[in-house]
Amino acid sequence: MNADSPSAHGDDVLLPLSQVPRLKWLPRRRRGARIAFATIWRWSKHGVRGVKLRTVSVGDTMCTTEPWLHEFFEILGAAKNGETPIVRNATPSHRERRHRDAERGLARMGIH
Repeated sequence: MNADSPSAHGDDVLLPLSQVPRLKWLPRRRRGARIAFATIWRWSKHGVRGVKLRTVSVGDTMCTTEPWLHEFFEILGAAKNGETPIVRNATPSHRERRHRDAERGLARMGIH
């Protein structure tokens, strides 16, 4: 994997909300249906039990990352169980790497 390629697990790669329902690791709904885009959008705008899905706006496109989805589910699960969620703070080097990866992703999309 070179410096310009996304990581093997999709970490820190910006993902338009419209692409989230296509993620293979997300559980299916009744009768095998995917989670609806409207549900993902609602999670980002209104949240569930006071927990919102983190997003970033790239022009008119709302994006998230797979790590932010995992974080959303972890915090939501803790809130549902009445637990205090563990919020992981990124180290400066991790934040810097995420920033560089996001810039590369935007450049690949033709956004500078």
